[in-house]
Amino acid sequence: MKFAKPATVIYDHLGLCCRGRLIADRRYLHNTLVMLDHLLMVVAPENEWRKRVVELITSCPQVDPVQMGFPADWQSRAAWRVAV
Repeated sequence: MKFAKPATVIYDHLGLCCRGRLIADRRYLHNTLVMLDHLLMVVAPENEWRKRVVELITSCPQVDPVQMGFPADWQSRAAWRVAV
């Protein structure tokens, strides 16, 4: 099976690559959520999953996004921007 784009192109689009090298640790929940969002946008572009995840993370005071592997500026990154 051939993919339309190499994996590094997808990772780079999601902000996980620097100069073609993977810079993110694949074990973190953050990276899994970003990839799930990407796949959902491919199969169901009108879904609101990203918005619901962002609302869940920001509304729960016990949640520490950094502990889940989120970068400090995660809400300003393209992968997590949501329309208001």
